[in-house]
Amino acid sequence: MSQFPTDLSTGPPSPEGSAGPPTPPIHPSPLSTSGLQAHAPRWYSVALATPRLGPLTYAAASTPTPKWEEQSTTPSGILAPGDWCIAPLGKRALLGLVLSVSDTPPENLSPDQIRPLSPIRPQLPALSERTRSFYAFAATYYHRPLGAVLATAIPPYLQRPVGYAPKSRKPANSRAHQLPSQAGKSSGAQALPVIEPPIDPLTKEQSSALQAIAAQLTETLRDQPSSPLLLHGVTGSGKTRVYIEAMHALWQAEPDAQVLLMVPEIGLTPQLENRMCKAFPEKTLVNLHSGMPEKGRAVSWLMAAQGVAHLAIGTRLSVLTPLPRLRLVIVDEEHDAALKQQDGLRYSARDLAVYRARQENALVILGSATPSLESLARCEDGAYQRLVMSRQATGAQRPPVRLIDTLVTPATDGLTQPARETIGQVLASGGQALVFLNRRGWAPVLGCESCGWVQHCGACLTPMVLHRVSRRWRLICHHCGLQTPAPQACPDCGAQDVGPIGRGIQKLEDTLQRAFPTASILRLDRDAIGSVKEMQAAMQAISQGRVQIIVGTQMMAKGHDLPGLRLVVVADADQQLLHPDFRAPEWLLATLTQVAGRAGRHTSLPDTQGTNSPLAEVLIQTRYPQHPLFRALVENTTEAFVRRLMEERRAAGLPPYGHMAIVRLADRDQDRLRAWAADLHRRLYAWLRDQRRQPNADPQWSEAQVYPPAPDYPERRAGRVRWHLVVEGPTRKTRAQIVGQVEEFYASVRTTVDLVIEIDPLSQS
Repeated sequence: MSQFPTDLSTGPPSPEGSAGPPTPPIHPSPLSTSGLQAHAPRWYSVALATPRLGPLTYAAASTPTPKWEEQSTTPSGILAPGDWCIAPLGKRALLGLVLSVSDTPPENLSPDQIRPLSPIRPQLPALSERTRSFYAFAATYYHRPLGAVLATAIPPYLQRPVGYAPKSRKPANSRAHQLPSQAGKSSGAQALPVIEPPIDPLTKEQSSALQAIAAQLTETLRDQPSSPLLLHGVTGSGKTRVYIEAMHALWQAEPDAQVLLMVPEIGLTPQLENRMCKAFPEKTLVNLHSGMPEKGRAVSWLMAAQGVAHLAIGTRLSVLTPLPRLRLVIVDEEHDAALKQQDGLRYSARDLAVYRARQENALVILGSATPSLESLARCEDGAYQRLVMSRQATGAQRPPVRLIDTLVTPATDGLTQPARETIGQVLASGGQALVFLNRRGWAPVLGCESCGWVQHCGACLTPMVLHRVSRRWRLICHHCGLQTPAPQACPDCGAQDVGPIGRGIQKLEDTLQRAFPTASILRLDRDAIGSVKEMQAAMQAISQGRVQIIVGTQMMAKGHDLPGLRLVVVADADQQLLHPDFRAPEWLLATLTQVAGRAGRHTSLPDTQGTNSPLAEVLIQTRYPQHPLFRALVENTTEAFVRRLMEERRAAGLPPYGHMAIVRLADRDQDRLRAWAADLHRRLYAWLRDQRRQPNADPQWSEAQVYPPAPDYPERRAGRVRWHLVVEGPTRKTRAQIVGQVEEFYASVRTTVDLVIEIDPLSQS
């Protein structure tokens, strides 16, 4: 019989002299004289770790388990809710979670129709009732089967039934720091020593924020409900220091408590890990993100799920990790769109973190320099408490923002003359410059000037992006990943004047290399940086001053502390401004505020009045310098601009003052998809009309909307046509009722159309 790897059953390797993390006990069972174990008949409701299935019914193993398997397996006859098992599905064997146990067979199935379970996996700790309830909530709220939650939450290495047992138990590329004297203890441990090395005193704003956090932590440790905290601190205000002090206070009171620290990008984990290891050298720390080797991630997951890890640093998937002693959840950069999963289980890690903290009687801190409108609205209605830190911890002043009108001073190859001159001055003074352009590749389009031909992806019907890969020209579709060589001549008219249209970050890098041939230039985007190690090396080179000009995309706009950065140039601020999505102004404001905050965090000069004058500057190239968003950045009135956005959303009934869902439809046949989408809309509209006409109908139904179907962008992706319907409701309950009608209709018909419901979407595309 195929088995899961058992070498992980005792968790990660233990330091010399340590007993190691606890192993879930093997349940005792009486043995027969023949060496086989007998079972009473039982039936189980089991959720399988597969995206499309709900719970299935299984029976206890009909064949007794041989005695020799006792050390690695447990008879399925004694499974309990929360235990793990190996469940057959067709010809496959899948990881399953036992949801309930019954001694009577289900009425709708005869016993001979129910397949038996295989033994459980003793190295996987049983899930508590709270964790199972949390998973069930995520499945219900996001309208996905429970199996989709399990498939996302459990590392792939722990899901596969394979016969291979790894020879070495060392977690590959895993940073797990253990304190032997405290591992596995639940009480009586010593308080943490003073953080080493000594650090600067707290600012007044940091101290004030920590007082509020301490008050909420006190309620948490008494198992009383606590209020979620929004830590609204400008870039450089010392939010990470506040996180560290909050952990310090928690572990002084409860040494074995667990903390979850979430960040939006994998690239932000190395610097946080280094800082936390220095602050808490005696605590167990693990990483949890998809960029880890499979075995390393599995070991980290087991350490967290067994309660051995005190601190878990991870990306959005870490919110689904079992943490039996969770007391504090920190979501850094809570506004960031990367915290929202865009496929599969389309969940918001920030929102699930808030729900989980409330369920676990833990405190949640949401940190950001540019809080989301959703979190600000929760502060308005009293659900969250807002803590403001408006000054940089170093005392440096906010760098001034200067707009360059590209209609008056046109850009040449992406840079205006004032930007070039300012970069030169910064380099001459020994500073560093960051040139920001959130567009990958060399050019967004390859076209023919003679006939207007543009190279499109055949599977997506969108222009392919021109990239320079190892000195060769390649066309890459950013939607499906298709790659082709760039043509030498136009395939339509045969002309030789085929060339790039527009500008990407690779071309901007080439412009900078020609303008500043002696400068050291480093490009940071997903094409140049493919792993955590490469990101670590890049950030080390920048911090050591071996890089003078950084050319970066979105990955450089948040979280990084660059002491020598004196200038930020935003090469094209208009791209996102013109996006049709109603969230576009909010996203652009957050991006520009975050990227501007990379400059001048450690550079200031006392003036004649004794105040610190900024030595850094931010230049924004735009064709619309009078736009209210840009004026707010220049005049430092972004809070008033945000209030204006919120009032516009309130008037329109849009999030955060309304609740949205998108019904996404896909099929290979365009006509069939359009007809099906139109039929779905007619049914929903008729049902909604009936609700409004009911006697004593709830007035909220008049505010609910089901909009006609519309194509996604791109309409065709990887050979499949995609359309969507937007559902809006004034309350979550109203929205859930409309979405329930969608599910009922879809379940009642046979169709090739794929349907996915996305709750609280960030974008309609």
